[in-house]
This record gives sequence, structure tokens and C-alpha cells, in this order.
Amino acid sequence: MTQTKSVMVAACQINSKFKKKNENLRKMIKMAEVAAGNGVKLIAFPELALTGMGFDSSAEALSAAENIPGTITEELVSSCTKLDLYVVTSLLEKEENKCYNTSILVGPDGLVGKYRKAHLAHLGADQYLHKGNETFEVFETKFAKIGLVICYELRFPEIHRVLSLRGAEIIVNVTSLPMNLGLECHQDLLGPTRALENKVYFVSANRVGRGEGFTFLGRSQIIDLNGKIIVEAGQEKEEIIHAQIEPRRARNKGVELNPAQDLFVDRRPELYGPIVGEGFS
Repeated sequence: MTQTKSVMVAACQINSKFKKKNENLRKMIKMAEVAAGNGVKLIAFPELALTGMGFDSSAEALSAAENIPGTITEELVSSCTKLDLYVVTSLLEKEENKCYNTSILVGPDGLVGKYRKAHLAHLGADQYLHKGNETFEVFETKFAKIGLVICYELRFPEIHRVLSLRGAEIIVNVTSLPMNLGLECHQDLLGPTRALENKVYFVSANRVGRGEGFTFLGRSQIIDLNGKIIVEAGQEKEEIIHAQIEPRRARNKGVELNPAQDLFVDRRPELYGPIVGEGFS
């Protein structure tokens, strides 16, 4: 697929209303329209933006879940087609009697791909969901190859490295980070580190405001492939941040200060057995 040299990407932080799917969807579509009017081609919304995260049981979460593809994805695809835009968010996905926290990538041509959260935080809805077991896939769009992660998974560097080895140029993290749990480090350290160590662009969309007993951190970010935060949102209000990036630069893994160094060529996977449990119980 032909890819453009540069593209405008965005992260939109909103405060979702608990279980008010239609109201939250209307807000997301309205903000997507604003972003598209500013030339944005990819916009990310927070984790579980349609429902919030404060579920008290697996039955309650399943009752709010959607099929993928289904009604919600069809509505998002319709908007993406009109706006010539790609959207990433996560929602509760049902499959028979199981429920997952699933990130979706939709665009003008339909549902591009989905990813079920493999590492569940013992917090909010994640307490009652099933773990995804699929391998970490990279999805191709008109302008870049995109990998998906969800919230707590920012703490797992292995996912990001797999996505990068598979060709990801942008990694999109959708998240609902509460304040006062020591999670500020996610924004201060982990996003920039994941971008830098894999030489990819990183787009992180976080929830903001109060809801379901939490105050959310906000501070959505767009980070360049050297770990520099290009733009960051505030902590208190709903807003859209955007930046122009060049995804093709992420294909070169050479260290810019020393062209002889290459982050991937210089790897020693034969020594990394403990990462996948070899020699450990």
C-alpha cells in the first residue's frame, strides 16, 4: 500500500459518561469531525471511551459489550468514510459468554483490525474480563503501519518490541489512567521510553475528569521516535492534541548520533531466553 511521507495524527482525551454509549459516541464523532477539519488522518480516543470502566461484575460488563464488527464499529466506519479518517479506541467486546477489552482500528474502508488486551490490570472493568491470546499484529493503513496496545500494557516492553519487529511505525496506546496511584510515571517515563527504544512514533490517548470513583490523569501525548514529547494535553479538560509526523522515518533503526549503531541489527536474541521464561519457573 502506498504511504504518504507525512501525516497529521491526534489524541483526544474525553471524560466518558458511565454506560452512556450513544452519548459518548456522539461526542467522539463530533470531536473526530473537528480533528478532520484540521487535517488529522488518525485520531485515538481513550480506553473504553464508550462505556467507562467502573463495572462491578462480569455480568454487568458483558451487558454493555458489543460485537466486533457490529453496530458501533459500523457507525464509526460511516464517520471515517465521510471524514477520510482513521479512529482507534477500545470497547468491551462480547463473544458468546466471554468479554474482552478490545482496541479497534477503523477507517474509510471499514474495520482494519482489532486487538484484545492480553495483560489485564486488576482495576475497573479489567477485573471481570477475559485475557486476549492473539499474537501482536501490525495493521497497515494508507499512511503507516500501526500497532495497538492498551493502558497497563505500557509496562510491558515485550509487546512494543514485537510490534516494532513486525514493522510498526506508530504505536497507539488507548488508556484510562487514574491519578494518585503512582501512575504519573506512565506519562513521564514509559511512553517516551517505548518510543525511543523501538524508534517508533507513540500516540497515547488518556481519559480526563472524574467518573466511577476515579479522577483521571489526562496528559495525552504524541511522542516522536527519539522519545521527545511533541505535544501533551493538560490534566483537567477535554481536548484534542495533534502533530505532523513522518512514519517512514521509523523504518530506519539506526541511532542518529552514530550511524554505525542499529537498534535491531545489534540485538542478541540468542541471549534473551529469560524474557520468555527459559530457565525461570
